[in-house]
Amino acid sequence: MKIGKKTVKVVLVVSTVSFMVLSSISFAASTDNPTLKNTVLTSSSVDCDDLDANLEWWINEAGEGMVRNVSTGNCRYKIGLASYEMYNHLPNLSTQRLYDSDTYRWLEPGQSVDLEVAVPDCMYQLDLFTGGVRTPPTYGGNLLAARLGGSELCGGATPTPTPTSTPTPTIGELTGYCSNDTVYLNWTSDSRVNSNGLQKGDSFPNDPQRFWWWLSTTYNQRSFVDHNIVPGVEYWYRVKYRPELPSNIVKSRVL
Repeated sequence: MKIGKKTVKVVLVVSTVSFMVLSSISFAASTDNPTLKNTVLTSSSVDCDDLDANLEWWINEAGEGMVRNVSTGNCRYKIGLASYEMYNHLPNLSTQRLYDSDTYRWLEPGQSVDLEVAVPDCMYQLDLFTGGVRTPPTYGGNLLAARLGGSELCGGATPTPTPTSTPTPTIGELTGYCSNDTVYLNWTSDSRVNSNGLQKGDSFPNDPQRFWWWLSTTYNQRSFVDHNIVPGVEYWYRVKYRPELPSNIVKSRVL
């Protein structure tokens, strides 16, 4: 800005702070009614490294989990859930093989995310964590919780390759269209499903990695109207009929 004949330059300096997430881990006993863990945050000075104070979570043996960000500061986290085939008993992690994973970023304060993965028909381990997926599952301080399932080891100490192809849905079909900054979705289903949950994936121009999150639907619902749309952003939608069986993907962009 100019004052009289003098020119004053104003320079704004923005700094970035990175945080390393540390935590501890114990294996939870099986329960049909999971309870939330770590729900109290009373300090006015928020330490984003303190996952026990800033996050609450649960997982079950079916491959379902939830994480909620209860921090009162600007703490945001990348969250993930992964299932692993077990070819040896614990503590041997080196032979575990990734079976399925579901990730979400970034979990902002006040937000919660539901995650879901398929589980194999042999012994498996489920890991709920912050950060990215790891194989073998050596998450260390990034591990929020873990759970074991299944009864028989997966074929001995030598793992067999896990198929990477996605099953072709045969139960139903998802369709959709855009109108007046709104996305309208419809899908079909039948009695072979155990879920009809609708998921939304956002692909941002500055962050091309897809991530899925659950929209508010019921088991018998077959249509949804999404008003939470930003023009120019491409959104992806799919229905999860079962944990291992998603529908086709519908892509939508409002111009």
